Amino acid sequence: MKIALMTNTGPTALVALEVIKNSGHELAAVVLSEKEVKDALFHNKAVTVYYNFRNLIKTEEEICNTDLSEYDLIISFCYPNLIKEPLISGPKYGSINLHPAPLPKYRGFAVYNFGILNNEKRWGVTAHYMDENFDTGDIIKIINFNIDSRETATSLRRKSHDHLLGLLNEVLSDLSRKNILPSTKQGSNGNYYSKKRLEKTRKIQQSDSKEVIERKIRAFWCPPFHGASVELQGEEFTLVSDELLKTLWRKNG
Repeated sequence: MKIALMTNTGPTALVALEVIKNSGHELAAVVLSEKEVKDALFHNKAVTVYYNFRNLIKTEEEICNTDLSEYDLIISFCYPNLIKEPLISGPKYGSINLHPAPLPKYRGFAVYNFGILNNEKRWGVTAHYMDENFDTGDIIKIINFNIDSRETATSLRRKSHDHLLGLLNEVLSDLSRKNILPSTKQGSNGNYYSKKRLEKTRKIQQSDSKEVIERKIRAFWCPPFHGASVELQGEEFTLVSDELLKTLWRKNG
């Protein structure tokens, strides 16, 4: 089966390339954004790995201009943009997305942050068919796992990406055995989290309790990006808790 992978140049995406390559299916194209094509081929730290796939790398515009019926399946793995037609329905088996959160409860952008803010004890990653909206297509499979009260956005992202690789492997295995990926509809219920909502929520308010402030610090801790913050004299300052400092010291000290 010929697969086109739409992804980024992050470390988990590099592993995803190898997962597909070793699955018995043919990795026929690697689709990156214009910026990441330049990063991958010239100055990104992943240059060595991506150089091995140089003949397969295409931009979204380039793959849209090819005969998509030549591909059996498109897989989106942490691809940063909304994928549209003809990519959705052009391949023989359509297009699927690997989403790092449980659907339909956590659609959109800021999923790790709000999962922590909402005090979730269980998390999950989802494989679903793509449609014209973010994260609303029919669900193929969800892998659920426990999370704890000390999670940060960084740690939950790392755990989710590890499970995404496992989910990718399961989907490819199911495809080899069944030659089909059964799915169920999500329905209209669900929550969408946006970057705009993230930016608003991570700001510390005077009305926030000590518990809420501490949870915000964990929920938005993802260096080098600004986390939970306060603004003083026109400058934004990211907060860190005593618990997080001790955790970082134990890890790096």
